[in-house]
Amino acid sequence: MEDEKKDQVNEPQAIYKAAGKKTITFYNSFEEMEEDRYRFLASLSYVQRINYLEDRRKIKFRDHLQPDGTFPPLKKTITIIKNGK
Repeated sequence: MEDEKKDQVNEPQAIYKAAGKKTITFYNSFEEMEEDRYRFLASLSYVQRINYLEDRRKIKFRDHLQPDGTFPPLKKTITIIKNGK
């Protein structure tokens, strides 16, 4: 029983997208990697860039998401300051 547990790997929860072909690319330098990244982002349409940004934002701020996967509405406060009064 203990030998079975040694061979198990517990992976943290991750977001995987099944759409599209996945490839692994190896780069000779960080500059080459960065240029390829910029080429990828430049090739996206406006809607794809917005969706990509939204995906990244949800990953970065996942602790602030509501249970349905949306962000809570922002509270807006307007303060009016009259000249010295």
